[in-house]
Amino acid sequence: MRTIEDCKLYVITGEQYHPGRPLAEVMEAAIAGGADIVQLRDKNGTPAERFAKAKFLRALTRRHGALFIVNDDTELALAADADGVHLGQDDLPLEEARRRVGRGMLIGISTHEIAQALEAERAGADYVGVGPVYPTATKPGRKAVTTSYVSEAAAMLRIPFFAIGGIAPETAGDVLAAGARRLCAVSAVVGHPDPAAVCVSLKRSIEKWEALDAGRMNGWTTAESMETEETKKSEKIKETEETKVTEETKVTEETKVTEETEESEVTKVTEESLVTEECMKTAAVVSPVAATADGMRIPLLLNGKRAWSEASTLGALATALGLAERRVMAELNGEAVPREDWNTVQIRADDRVEFVQFVGGG
Repeated sequence: MRTIEDCKLYVITGEQYHPGRPLAEVMEAAIAGGADIVQLRDKNGTPAERFAKAKFLRALTRRHGALFIVNDDTELALAADADGVHLGQDDLPLEEARRRVGRGMLIGISTHEIAQALEAERAGADYVGVGPVYPTATKPGRKAVTTSYVSEAAAMLRIPFFAIGGIAPETAGDVLAAGARRLCAVSAVVGHPDPAAVCVSLKRSIEKWEALDAGRMNGWTTAESMETEETKKSEKIKETEETKVTEETKVTEETKVTEETEESEVTKVTEESLVTEECMKTAAVVSPVAATADGMRIPLLLNGKRAWSEASTLGALATALGLAERRVMAELNGEAVPREDWNTVQIRADDRVEFVQFVGGG
């Protein structure tokens, strides 16, 4: 069985609003639509008629897990084994009602101003009715308390309260916006051709506001804000992923450039090492001391260094240096000489000869 805190929609009988339709049909439809509490209010029936209706509603609500409340009459509530009794301001005092029904039965009090509601709470009421919010035929002549009282109740009460009086799908939004999260209806439900549909509508309105409450507790202010927050989260994730990809790409490019640079440096060093090595070899083969001895050797500037050579052609010089079969190019006085011309190109005194060896795919 649900508790009073779990109940959101409270429906009171009003057979004058559904002439020709049986009470059982109307109230069962209300429960099917979402009514959590059913109250028997019958001021005109005989004691026997009222007891019969109470027994029926007790069985109906028990079958569907709803609460059953009897209006005004503590003795009938006890006789029908109801879950509670509801009292008006002019009915039995709450303390006396509690003495009669005991702690195990709910007691609800109708209130029309915040002082009455606070007093009921202090005296031990389990819930209060707040209304009539709007003028209603159920309480003819009673001044409407308006939604301002609903707001006061929402701000000041700790026990559950049900906004009542003129509550219908058309007015529920304003009442809920004022702070109510529990509604009580009479004619709007039982006087409607489809009581279940009205209850479904009212219950959905309550649940919508409860969802907004939950959103506020999580830092969102409206359903739109919730959507905005989700969008922001998605955009942040996307931005982070893009930044990560960009940084990874940048690192990859920098690494590639670094590797290429290092490879180039290695190639350059290798080339320089080979040229230097050839120069040292040239110096060993073509000795300036030997040139002085026979006077037949030609002075050269070979790969930037002074040397002497017995070769009379560029091809003979390359052979003497061991470069004839290697992938080298030759320059004579700053101009490249095709390999096929090496054996016909004469070397003269003080020529500048450069042999450059290709490395790798060069």
